[in-house]
Amino acid sequence: MRSNACVLVATAVVLCLFVGCGGNASQPTTTTAPPPSTTSQTPPPANPPAPPPAPSPGGTPSGGPSTSAAAHYTVKDLGLVQGRTNSEAQGLNLNGDAAGSVFNGPNDRHAAVFVGATAKDIGTSFPGISQAMAINDSGQAVGYFNDTSGPQHAFLYSNGNVTDLGSPGGQSAAAFDLNNAGQITGYATLADNSTQHAFLSTGGKMQDIGTLGGTNSGGRGVNSSGSVTGSSEVAGCTASFCSKHAFLYSNGKMTDLGLLPGGASSFGIAVNDRNDVVGWGDSNNDGRAVRGIIWSGGNMTALDPLPNRDQSSANGINNGGVVVGASGSASTRGADAHAIIYANGKMQDLNDLIPSDSGWTLQMASDINDKGQIVGTGLLNSQQHAFLLTPAP
Repeated sequence: MRSNACVLVATAVVLCLFVGCGGNASQPTTTTAPPPSTTSQTPPPANPPAPPPAPSPGGTPSGGPSTSAAAHYTVKDLGLVQGRTNSEAQGLNLNGDAAGSVFNGPNDRHAAVFVGATAKDIGTSFPGISQAMAINDSGQAVGYFNDTSGPQHAFLYSNGNVTDLGSPGGQSAAAFDLNNAGQITGYATLADNSTQHAFLSTGGKMQDIGTLGGTNSGGRGVNSSGSVTGSSEVAGCTASFCSKHAFLYSNGKMTDLGLLPGGASSFGIAVNDRNDVVGWGDSNNDGRAVRGIIWSGGNMTALDPLPNRDQSSANGINNGGVVVGASGSASTRGADAHAIIYANGKMQDLNDLIPSDSGWTLQMASDINDKGQIVGTGLLNSQQHAFLLTPAP
Protein backbone atom coordinates (compact mmCIF):
# COMPACT_ATOMS: atom_id res chain seq x y z
CA MET A 1 0.00 0.00 0.00
CA ARG A 2 1.42 3.38 -0.97
CA SER A 3 0.86 5.92 1.77
CA ASN A 4 -0.12 9.43 0.73
CA ALA A 5 1.93 10.84 3.59
CA CYS A 6 4.44 12.15 1.07
CA VAL A 7 1.67 14.30 -0.40
CA LEU A 8 0.85 15.79 2.98
CA VAL A 9 4.28 16.27 4.48
CA ALA A 10 6.31 16.71 1.28
CA THR A 11 9.55 15.11 2.37
CA ALA A 12 12.78 16.23 0.81
CA VAL A 13 12.96 12.86 -0.94
CA VAL A 14 9.84 13.83 -2.87
CA LEU A 15 11.02 17.41 -3.37
CA CYS A 16 14.01 16.29 -5.39
CA LEU A 17 11.63 15.15 -8.12
CA PHE A 18 10.41 18.70 -8.63
CA VAL A 19 13.39 20.98 -8.03
CA GLY A 20 16.90 21.39 -9.35
CA CYS A 21 19.32 24.30 -9.61
CA GLY A 22 22.37 26.15 -10.91
CA GLY A 23 23.64 29.72 -11.20
CA ASN A 24 24.42 32.67 -8.97
CA ALA A 25 22.63 34.84 -6.46
CA SER A 26 18.90 35.39 -6.79
CA GLN A 27 16.73 37.81 -4.84
CA PRO A 28 13.59 36.66 -3.01
CA THR A 29 10.14 38.12 -3.02
CA THR A 30 8.52 39.05 0.31
CA THR A 31 4.79 39.10 0.97
CA THR A 32 2.98 39.99 4.14
CA ALA A 33 1.15 36.97 5.48
CA PRO A 34 -2.58 37.27 6.12
CA PRO A 35 -3.80 37.34 9.69
CA PRO A 36 -3.44 33.73 10.81
CA SER A 37 -6.34 31.55 11.77
CA THR A 38 -5.76 29.22 14.70
CA THR A 39 -7.27 26.09 16.13
CA SER A 40 -6.52 23.67 18.90
CA GLN A 41 -8.28 20.32 18.68
CA THR A 42 -11.44 21.93 17.29
CA PRO A 43 -11.42 22.51 13.50
CA PRO A 44 -11.58 26.17 12.40
CA PRO A 45 -14.40 27.68 10.35
CA ALA A 46 -14.84 26.18 6.89
CA ASN A 47 -13.56 29.22 4.97
CA PRO A 48 -9.81 29.03 4.22
CA PRO A 49 -7.67 32.13 4.92
CA ALA A 50 -7.53 34.84 2.29
CA PRO A 51 -4.43 34.87 0.08
CA PRO A 52 -1.71 37.37 0.96
CA PRO A 53 -1.51 40.69 -0.88
CA ALA A 54 0.64 41.19 -3.95
CA PRO A 55 4.38 40.78 -3.35
CA SER A 56 6.86 43.57 -2.92
CA PRO A 57 10.67 43.31 -3.16
CA GLY A 58 12.47 42.35 0.01
CA GLY A 59 15.30 40.43 1.61
CA THR A 60 15.47 38.89 5.06
CA PRO A 61 11.94 38.38 6.46
CA SER A 62 10.79 41.34 8.53
CA GLY A 63 11.31 40.60 12.19
CA GLY A 64 13.41 37.54 11.30
CA PRO A 65 16.90 36.76 12.52
CA SER A 66 19.96 38.53 11.19
CA THR A 67 22.19 36.27 9.12
CA SER A 68 25.72 36.41 7.82
CA ALA A 69 26.81 35.73 4.25
CA ALA A 70 27.47 32.14 3.28
CA ALA A 71 31.03 30.86 3.76
CA HIS A 72 33.05 28.49 1.60
CA TYR A 73 32.94 24.84 2.58
CA THR A 74 34.87 21.62 2.70
CA VAL A 75 32.86 18.65 1.41
CA LYS A 76 32.89 15.16 2.90
CA ASP A 77 31.45 11.95 1.49
CA LEU A 78 29.37 10.37 4.27
CA GLY A 79 30.05 6.95 2.83
CA LEU A 80 28.26 3.73 1.93
CA VAL A 81 27.73 0.29 3.41
CA GLN A 82 28.64 -2.99 1.78
CA GLY A 83 26.11 -4.00 -0.85
CA ARG A 84 24.72 -0.48 -1.38
CA THR A 85 25.91 1.83 -4.17
CA ASN A 86 24.05 5.03 -3.21
CA SER A 87 23.30 7.08 -0.11
CA GLU A 88 21.38 10.23 0.83
CA ALA A 89 21.10 12.41 3.93
CA GLN A 90 17.98 14.06 5.35
CA GLY A 91 18.70 15.17 8.92
CA LEU A 92 21.70 16.57 10.83
CA ASN A 93 22.61 17.08 14.48
CA LEU A 94 25.01 19.50 16.16
CA ASN A 95 27.79 16.87 16.16
CA GLY A 96 27.77 16.58 12.37
CA ASP A 97 26.03 13.18 12.43
CA ALA A 98 23.35 12.57 9.82
CA ALA A 99 20.30 10.41 9.17
CA GLY A 100 19.17 9.16 5.76
CA SER A 101 19.38 5.96 3.78
CA VAL A 102 21.60 3.68 1.70
CA PHE A 103 20.13 2.09 -1.38
CA ASN A 104 20.51 0.45 -4.78
CA GLY A 105 17.10 1.52 -6.06
CA PRO A 106 13.64 2.65 -4.93
CA ASN A 107 12.69 -0.85 -3.76
CA ASP A 108 16.02 -1.58 -2.10
CA ARG A 109 16.41 1.23 0.43
CA HIS A 110 17.56 0.91 4.05
CA ALA A 111 17.50 3.54 6.78
CA ALA A 112 20.99 4.63 7.81
CA VAL A 113 22.85 6.89 10.22
CA PHE A 114 26.18 8.50 9.40
CA VAL A 115 28.37 9.00 12.46
CA GLY A 116 31.89 10.32 12.03
CA ALA A 117 33.37 8.57 9.00
CA THR A 118 31.06 5.57 9.26
CA ALA A 119 27.76 4.80 7.58
CA LYS A 120 25.60 2.34 9.52
CA ASP A 121 22.72 0.44 7.95
CA ILE A 122 19.93 0.36 10.56
CA GLY A 123 17.37 -0.95 8.08
CA THR A 124 18.38 -4.57 8.48
CA SER A 125 15.86 -4.77 11.34
CA PHE A 126 12.96 -3.99 9.00
CA PRO A 127 11.16 -6.35 6.61
CA GLY A 128 10.79 -3.83 3.76
CA ILE A 129 12.16 -0.49 2.58
CA SER A 130 13.02 2.03 5.28
CA GLN A 131 14.14 5.65 5.61
CA ALA A 132 15.67 7.64 8.48
CA MET A 133 14.64 11.30 8.49
CA ALA A 134 16.19 13.01 11.52
CA ILE A 135 18.81 12.56 14.25
CA ASN A 136 19.20 14.44 17.55
CA ASP A 137 22.35 15.33 19.47
CA SER A 138 22.13 12.09 21.49
CA GLY A 139 22.25 10.04 18.31
CA GLN A 140 18.61 9.00 18.40
CA ALA A 141 17.07 8.79 14.93
CA VAL A 142 13.52 8.52 13.61
CA GLY A 143 11.98 7.51 10.32
CA TYR A 144 9.63 4.98 8.80
CA PHE A 145 9.54 1.55 7.22
CA ASN A 146 7.05 -0.47 5.19
CA ASP A 147 6.30 -4.01 6.30
CA THR A 148 5.64 -6.83 3.85
CA SER A 149 1.86 -6.55 4.25
CA GLY A 150 1.82 -2.87 3.28
CA PRO A 151 1.31 -0.58 6.32
CA GLN A 152 3.93 2.05 7.07
CA HIS A 153 5.47 2.17 10.55
CA ALA A 154 7.22 4.93 12.48
CA PHE A 155 10.42 3.94 14.25
CA LEU A 156 12.86 5.26 16.84
CA TYR A 157 16.51 4.20 16.73
CA SER A 158 18.25 4.63 20.10
CA ASN A 159 21.39 3.08 21.59
CA GLY A 160 21.55 0.55 18.79
CA ASN A 161 17.97 -0.60 19.24
CA VAL A 162 14.95 0.00 16.99
CA THR A 163 11.46 0.56 18.41
CA ASP A 164 8.22 0.54 16.41
CA LEU A 165 6.38 3.63 17.66
CA GLY A 166 2.98 2.20 16.75
CA SER A 167 -0.14 4.19 15.95
CA PRO A 168 -2.73 5.16 18.54
CA GLY A 169 -5.71 4.35 16.33
CA GLY A 170 -4.88 2.80 12.98
CA GLN A 171 -2.16 0.66 11.45
CA SER A 172 0.15 3.17 9.73
CA ALA A 173 2.48 5.92 10.93
CA ALA A 174 5.68 7.70 9.96
CA ALA A 175 8.11 9.81 11.99
CA PHE A 176 9.90 12.76 10.38
CA ASP A 177 11.67 14.74 13.09
CA LEU A 178 12.66 14.73 16.76
CA ASN A 179 14.28 17.16 19.18
CA ASN A 180 16.85 16.71 21.93
CA ALA A 181 14.10 16.10 24.49
CA GLY A 182 12.96 13.11 22.45
CA GLN A 183 9.73 14.68 21.19
CA ILE A 184 8.79 13.28 17.79
CA THR A 185 6.47 14.45 15.04
CA GLY A 186 5.01 12.77 11.99
CA TYR A 187 1.65 11.34 11.01
CA ALA A 188 -0.48 8.42 12.18
CA THR A 189 -3.68 6.94 10.81
CA LEU A 190 -6.88 6.96 12.80
CA ALA A 191 -9.11 3.97 13.44
CA ASP A 192 -10.45 3.97 9.89
CA ASN A 193 -6.88 3.29 8.63
CA SER A 194 -7.38 5.99 6.02
CA THR A 195 -7.49 9.37 7.77
CA GLN A 196 -4.05 10.69 8.72
CA HIS A 197 -3.36 13.23 11.48
CA ALA A 198 -0.19 14.96 12.57
CA PHE A 199 1.11 13.90 15.97
CA LEU A 200 3.50 15.12 18.62
CA SER A 201 4.91 12.31 20.74
CA THR A 202 6.18 13.24 24.21
CA GLY A 203 7.47 10.63 26.63
CA GLY A 204 6.29 7.86 24.33
CA LYS A 205 2.71 9.13 24.15
CA MET A 206 1.36 10.24 20.76
CA GLN A 207 -0.85 13.33 20.84
CA ASP A 208 -3.12 13.96 17.85
CA ILE A 209 -2.64 17.67 17.08
CA GLY A 210 -5.57 17.87 14.68
CA THR A 211 -6.03 19.63 11.34
CA LEU A 212 -6.84 23.03 9.87
CA GLY A 213 -10.43 21.96 9.30
CA GLY A 214 -9.81 19.35 6.61
CA THR A 215 -9.53 15.60 6.93
CA ASN A 216 -5.79 14.88 6.86
CA SER A 217 -2.63 16.43 8.26
CA GLY A 218 1.00 15.50 8.81
CA GLY A 219 3.82 16.79 11.00
CA ARG A 220 7.22 17.38 9.39
CA GLY A 221 9.47 19.36 11.76
CA VAL A 222 9.72 19.99 15.51
CA ASN A 223 11.88 22.49 17.41
CA SER A 224 13.38 22.35 20.90
CA SER A 225 10.21 23.66 22.58
CA GLY A 226 7.91 21.19 20.84
CA SER A 227 6.49 23.53 18.19
CA VAL A 228 5.57 21.54 15.08
CA THR A 229 5.30 22.44 11.42
CA GLY A 230 3.78 20.42 8.63
CA SER A 231 0.77 20.61 6.34
CA SER A 232 -2.94 20.05 6.65
CA GLU A 233 -5.90 19.84 4.35
CA VAL A 234 -8.37 22.65 4.83
CA ALA A 235 -12.15 22.64 4.61
CA GLY A 236 -13.78 22.76 1.20
CA CYS A 237 -12.16 19.77 -0.51
CA THR A 238 -13.75 18.44 -3.69
CA ALA A 239 -13.55 15.04 -5.31
CA SER A 240 -10.80 16.29 -7.63
CA PHE A 241 -8.74 18.61 -5.41
CA CYS A 242 -7.97 19.34 -1.78
CA SER A 243 -5.86 22.33 -0.77
CA LYS A 244 -3.13 21.75 1.80
CA HIS A 245 -1.72 24.57 3.92
CA ALA A 246 1.48 24.81 5.93
CA PHE A 247 0.89 25.13 9.67
CA LEU A 248 2.70 25.94 12.89
CA TYR A 249 1.45 24.12 15.98
CA SER A 250 2.59 25.87 19.17
CA ASN A 251 1.18 26.11 22.70
CA GLY A 252 -1.74 23.87 21.81
CA LYS A 253 -2.85 25.85 18.75
CA MET A 254 -2.45 25.09 15.05
CA THR A 255 -1.91 28.24 12.96
CA ASP A 256 -2.51 28.35 9.21
CA LEU A 257 0.59 29.88 7.60
CA GLY A 258 -1.21 30.67 4.35
CA LEU A 259 -0.39 30.53 0.65
CA LEU A 260 1.61 32.43 -1.92
CA PRO A 261 -0.43 34.72 -4.20
CA GLY A 262 -2.49 32.56 -6.53
CA GLY A 263 -1.29 29.42 -4.79
CA ALA A 264 -3.30 26.33 -3.99
CA SER A 265 -1.06 24.52 -1.48
CA SER A 266 1.87 25.07 0.87
CA PHE A 267 3.98 22.74 3.02
CA GLY A 268 5.95 23.39 6.21
CA ILE A 269 9.16 21.36 6.34
CA ALA A 270 11.33 22.67 9.21
CA VAL A 271 11.05 25.05 12.16
CA ASN A 272 13.80 26.66 14.24
CA ASP A 273 13.72 27.77 17.87
CA ARG A 274 12.38 31.21 16.91
CA ASN A 275 9.38 29.48 15.29
CA ASP A 276 10.61 30.56 11.85
CA VAL A 277 9.29 27.99 9.37
CA VAL A 278 10.59 26.97 5.95
CA GLY A 279 8.98 24.87 3.28
CA TRP A 280 7.51 25.44 -0.13
CA GLY A 281 4.30 26.21 -1.98
CA ASP A 282 2.95 26.70 -5.47
CA SER A 283 2.35 30.22 -6.72
CA ASN A 284 -0.27 29.46 -9.34
CA ASN A 285 -3.04 26.94 -9.61
CA ASP A 286 -1.29 24.62 -12.08
CA GLY A 287 1.02 23.58 -9.24
CA ARG A 288 4.23 23.91 -11.27
CA ALA A 289 5.48 27.31 -10.12
CA VAL A 290 6.99 25.94 -6.90
CA ARG A 291 8.81 28.33 -4.58
CA GLY A 292 10.67 27.82 -1.34
CA ILE A 293 9.07 29.84 1.45
CA ILE A 294 10.25 31.35 4.74
CA TRP A 295 7.55 32.26 7.26
CA SER A 296 9.01 34.61 9.89
CA GLY A 297 7.56 37.28 12.15
CA GLY A 298 4.21 37.26 10.34
CA ASN A 299 5.81 37.68 6.91
CA MET A 300 6.15 35.24 4.04
CA THR A 301 9.28 35.29 1.85
CA ALA A 302 9.23 33.40 -1.44
CA LEU A 303 12.65 32.32 -2.69
CA ASP A 304 13.02 33.00 -6.39
CA PRO A 305 14.86 30.24 -8.28
CA LEU A 306 18.41 30.58 -9.47
CA PRO A 307 18.98 31.90 -13.01
CA ASN A 308 17.79 29.59 -15.80
CA ARG A 309 15.65 27.62 -13.37
CA ASP A 310 11.98 27.97 -12.47
CA GLN A 311 11.51 26.24 -9.10
CA SER A 312 12.96 26.30 -5.59
CA SER A 313 12.46 24.62 -2.22
CA ALA A 314 13.50 25.42 1.35
CA ASN A 315 14.27 22.29 3.36
CA GLY A 316 16.14 23.37 6.50
CA ILE A 317 16.75 26.41 8.72
CA ASN A 318 19.07 26.89 11.68
CA ASN A 319 18.69 29.20 14.66
CA GLY A 320 20.65 31.91 12.84
CA GLY A 321 18.01 31.96 10.13
CA VAL A 322 20.23 30.47 7.40
CA VAL A 323 18.16 28.38 4.99
CA VAL A 324 19.15 25.50 2.72
CA GLY A 325 17.29 23.74 -0.06
CA ALA A 326 17.37 23.30 -3.84
CA SER A 327 16.44 25.11 -7.03
CA GLY A 328 15.84 23.92 -10.57
CA SER A 329 13.54 23.26 -13.51
CA ALA A 330 10.13 21.62 -13.62
CA SER A 331 10.85 20.32 -17.12
CA THR A 332 13.76 18.18 -15.90
CA ARG A 333 11.95 16.86 -12.78
CA GLY A 334 15.09 17.44 -10.74
CA ALA A 335 17.68 16.03 -13.14
CA ASP A 336 19.53 19.37 -13.04
CA ALA A 337 19.19 19.79 -9.27
CA HIS A 338 21.75 21.86 -7.34
CA ALA A 339 21.78 22.61 -3.63
CA ILE A 340 21.28 26.19 -2.46
CA ILE A 341 21.86 28.33 0.61
CA TYR A 342 19.95 31.51 1.48
CA ALA A 343 21.59 33.89 3.94
CA ASN A 344 21.43 37.63 4.51
CA GLY A 345 18.89 38.09 1.73
CA LYS A 346 21.04 36.31 -0.85
CA MET A 347 20.65 32.92 -2.48
CA GLN A 348 23.74 31.05 -3.68
CA ASP A 349 24.47 27.80 -5.43
CA LEU A 350 26.40 25.67 -2.95
CA ASN A 351 28.37 24.20 -5.85
CA ASP A 352 30.01 27.62 -6.20
CA LEU A 353 31.17 27.42 -2.57
CA ILE A 354 33.13 24.14 -2.67
CA PRO A 355 36.46 23.39 -4.37
CA SER A 356 36.01 23.30 -8.14
CA ASP A 357 38.02 20.08 -8.39
CA SER A 358 36.02 18.23 -5.70
CA GLY A 359 34.27 15.96 -8.22
CA TRP A 360 30.90 16.70 -6.61
CA THR A 361 27.63 18.02 -7.98
CA LEU A 362 25.60 18.99 -4.91
CA GLN A 363 21.96 18.37 -5.85
CA MET A 364 19.99 19.06 -2.69
CA ALA A 365 20.68 20.46 0.76
CA SER A 366 18.39 18.93 3.38
CA ASP A 367 19.42 20.36 6.75
CA ILE A 368 21.76 22.84 8.45
CA ASN A 369 22.93 22.98 12.07
CA ASP A 370 23.95 25.90 14.28
CA LYS A 371 27.62 25.39 13.39
CA GLY A 372 26.72 26.06 9.77
CA GLN A 373 27.31 22.47 8.68
CA ILE A 374 25.01 21.24 5.92
CA VAL A 375 23.92 17.77 4.81
CA GLY A 376 22.31 16.70 1.60
CA THR A 377 22.66 14.57 -1.47
CA GLY A 378 24.79 14.91 -4.58
CA LEU A 379 26.53 13.11 -7.40
CA LEU A 380 30.04 11.77 -6.96
CA ASN A 381 31.46 9.73 -9.83
CA SER A 382 27.92 9.49 -11.25
CA GLN A 383 26.62 7.86 -8.05
CA GLN A 384 24.28 9.49 -5.56
CA HIS A 385 26.06 10.05 -2.23
CA ALA A 386 25.24 11.80 1.03
CA PHE A 387 27.49 14.77 1.80
CA LEU A 388 28.46 16.90 4.77
CA LEU A 389 29.61 20.48 4.20
CA THR A 390 31.64 22.21 6.92
CA PRO A 391 32.50 25.94 6.78
CA ALA A 392 36.14 26.35 5.82
CA PRO A 393 38.42 27.94 8.46
